[in-house]
Amino acid sequence: MHRQQAPRRVLPSMTSSPRLQLLSSCPDSIGSQPDEYFRKVVDAAQRAEQAGHQALLIHSSNQLSDPWAVAQMVMHETKQISPIVTVQPLYSHPYAVAKKVVTLAQRYGRAPHLNLASGAYRADLLSLGDRTPHDERYARLVEFGTVVQRLLRSEDPVVFDGDFYRLHKPAALPPIPPSQQPSFFVCATSAAGREAAQELGATTVHHVTTTITSTTPCIRLGVIARETDEAAWDAARARFPVDHANRFAHRLELAWSDSRSQAELQAAAHEGEMNDDHLWLAPFESRQAHCAYVVGSHAEVAKQVRKWMDTGTHTFLLDDPGSETDLEHTRVVFERAWKRYCSPLAVSA
Repeated sequence: MHRQQAPRRVLPSMTSSPRLQLLSSCPDSIGSQPDEYFRKVVDAAQRAEQAGHQALLIHSSNQLSDPWAVAQMVMHETKQISPIVTVQPLYSHPYAVAKKVVTLAQRYGRAPHLNLASGAYRADLLSLGDRTPHDERYARLVEFGTVVQRLLRSEDPVVFDGDFYRLHKPAALPPIPPSQQPSFFVCATSAAGREAAQELGATTVHHVTTTITSTTPCIRLGVIARETDEAAWDAARARFPVDHANRFAHRLELAWSDSRSQAELQAAAHEGEMNDDHLWLAPFESRQAHCAYVVGSHAEVAKQVRKWMDTGTHTFLLDDPGSETDLEHTRVVFERAWKRYCSPLAVSA
């Protein structure tokens, strides 16, 4: 049953570009009982929708619940927000992915978006018999994404003859209106990943590890902010307590990973838990988060966010805030940063 829809809070924006977009993330199933996890998913989706976020990222790995089942739950319990389903060639044929997108779009009047992943952990790949090298996995990902896009956008049966996929006029899928076509994302730091995103016309997602000086379409980060730095750090350490066992386990996982973004996050973590930009890597190191966090007062975090806006980044993929309180403080930060960014007369926080 749908919860009564609260008035949708829309963040400040302009009538013309640039336009601020906030995307959120779904909690993972690891460490939760099934009923508890499903409640967390619904709560996270409804919080994000009420806050005006446009989409909700759902992760995928051998250890996590099926992302398509989670996506349907998100769409069933919300009215506007769309899931961003993480898909990778190892798990599904592109025809199966396109059919799922069409089916959900028909049922809910909006399509799930797709986060195309080549596979971050080699242990996951090897356990399923996939020994494809890193750059070749991105070549496969380009074909995978290309086939999905053609299946979703073509009115005629698709013919495709590639190195990894071959299709000869499979049954055409019901058309999706142009207004409901899904967006595509690729989380990429390596040259192969960036080239794949460009070929597919996908939004490139970068993790925050160092100060970004060039245009990045979308930045991934977590935010913990309060009125003062001290209060923010108290909240951060209470939410993500030190977990040495998980930190050691995560380092073992990363030893099997050839992901450039994961490696950069781990290298930044080794250099120290935080730097002048208020970046905090401890939650990532202990498998409590997928990204770096920015921690500090509203003014300091807004100042850092404005730096990224100044480089041309206007889409932010946020880690699951976990509570209404953290979501509200995040809203304050982005409203403050966006207001200052949009005003040419503003020179200070």
